[in-house]
Amino acid sequence: MTQDLHLSRFRFFSVGIAAQNKAATERNLEVFPVETIPFADGEITDNLSESQVDGKKSDGTAFTDKVKTTASLKAQWLRFGHDNRLTAPDVRRGEWIMLYQFGDTDKYYWMTLQDDSKLRRLETVIYGWSGSSVEGDPVDHDHMYYLEVSTHKGLVSFHTSKVNGEFCTYDVQINTKDGAVTIQDDLGNVIFMDSAQHRLYMKNTDESFFDMDKKVLTISTPTQINLKSTAINITASDGVSVQGDSSIDLSTSAMSTKSSGAMKIQAGGSASFTSGASITIASPATAIS
Repeated sequence: MTQDLHLSRFRFFSVGIAAQNKAATERNLEVFPVETIPFADGEITDNLSESQVDGKKSDGTAFTDKVKTTASLKAQWLRFGHDNRLTAPDVRRGEWIMLYQFGDTDKYYWMTLQDDSKLRRLETVIYGWSGSSVEGDPVDHDHMYYLEVSTHKGLVSFHTSKVNGEFCTYDVQINTKDGAVTIQDDLGNVIFMDSAQHRLYMKNTDESFFDMDKKVLTISTPTQINLKSTAINITASDGVSVQGDSSIDLSTSAMSTKSSGAMKIQAGGSASFTSGASITIASPATAIS
């Protein structure tokens, strides 16, 4: 029977079983091909076995050597149907695998055969999408949008690029190991939540920031803070302190100041009180200095 020359030499080789737990950053996997070696004793692993080999050299003298062998095959991940997935599935020993081979070469490719999620434990999955319209640009961190979900590291990360004219880059990260969420761009604007330390923090590129750290709230801007509402109520059990290095201006249609204890008004320079009607100060003891 003649071979059909139109058939691809890339072919299905065998159903297999993963002989190892694949490393998180690895694409190669040791696979036991159950159809080519259907009968095997013991547990399926990628462990090497050592055998003694006897032979003769070219001069006719005998020799003995030890050879390490394994029943599994090393195969490279086949990204069939996973164009944007950058990391191979984190399969574990015992999962069912499909093995492929190109012709009779000693190079094999693997992909998962069925849903063996019951065997999975920690996983790292990264998807990437090209962000550039320029031919020849690399598909790397700076030229792509990517999403990483890693239960190994306890991280969920999303990144955008700006090689296609975007205004800026964005990075969003959920750090479940340390209990923190960060949203930031490459301009210096940051939103940060630290669940472990009870902290909410926001800062922009102009150095204005809002910092709620446990029981202390700090608001700071280099220029001005504006508050506007129908009513603003300030209550402080330990006191209120207001300091203006240049001046403090209070303007209202009616003003009432009341103190259940002592009240002291002190001016380092001149002090003046002006009223369109009258000013009344009534107290058994009044001190104005």
